[in-house]
Amino acid sequence: MVSFNILGVCTTRDIFAVTKGDKKFEIKKYTLGFSPLFALEDGLKIDKEAFNSVETSLTPFRRRAAYLEFTHTVFDFLAEAKSDYLVIDLAVLKNSYLLTEDGHYFVAGKYNRSLYKKLVEELNVPAIKQESVPCDFLPKDEVKKKLKDYATKLLTIYKPEQIILCDHQHSRLCVKGKKIGQFKHFENKWGRRCEFISFCFDIMKNELKGCHVINYLPNAVANLNHRFGVSPLHFAKHYYSYCFECIEIILEKLPAEEEQQKLKKILNKWNKYCAVKYFPMLKKLVLFQQENIEKVDWKSINERKMLDDGNSDPDDE
Repeated sequence: MVSFNILGVCTTRDIFAVTKGDKKFEIKKYTLGFSPLFALEDGLKIDKEAFNSVETSLTPFRRRAAYLEFTHTVFDFLAEAKSDYLVIDLAVLKNSYLLTEDGHYFVAGKYNRSLYKKLVEELNVPAIKQESVPCDFLPKDEVKKKLKDYATKLLTIYKPEQIILCDHQHSRLCVKGKKIGQFKHFENKWGRRCEFISFCFDIMKNELKGCHVINYLPNAVANLNHRFGVSPLHFAKHYYSYCFECIEIILEKLPAEEEQQKLKKILNKWNKYCAVKYFPMLKKLVLFQQENIEKVDWKSINERKMLDDGNSDPDDE
């Protein structure tokens, strides 16, 4: 059975979970909520047993992910189990950071933020100096250097032909049943993050020459009924089916040019599928807007709020 390790957002893990591909292939290691920019720097020197003794409502998976980020030991975790392929994405860099008084940067978000505050109280780790440092706060030259170091480290574990790089972008549109809507205030909330992710993706694509690339599906839409809640990165099922079909082509180990041609055909096929599926909904939405009628007949105020905000916290996975 072909095996995979995964470093990235839940979108990448869902390529296997939503399609039931994890029954066909083995997923050995997966973590999220870490920053490739700081993964090679020193983290907290904290005993794992002491860390696990801190009470939290987080699931064991979330607790472990937080430990890997706070200690910057994601590569130690990755090395625990060899796999045939590594799947990564750069959407993981959408997160803002906590800055500690001793100069460490850790991924923020309500999960990490609340747990870190408990670590300060119970284990006397350095206090938080700033709670929300923008994802793109570093100069571009420094980002390039850090991502080059990250890529170099990955290449000590995997060959380029073993690495699959996914380009996950944020959808402006969201669907529920047969009705489609759009995330309001998208540019204010996500635009800057999207630009930064695209910038980082281009760097990694260059540094990992020879790796496999799954490009973003432009016509993909977010799913308001996603099991993990509302987010521009929580897609309708076809997005995961598209990515999974790409992975199956990659596993055929075709010559690079032939693989790229086939991946392009798959993208065009699924892009057309989405266009046909969602065009009638979009047409109705445009007509509603022109007639100054309510965009979508969402059934609850809560759903309206989620459409307005996109998510309760942009840093949550």
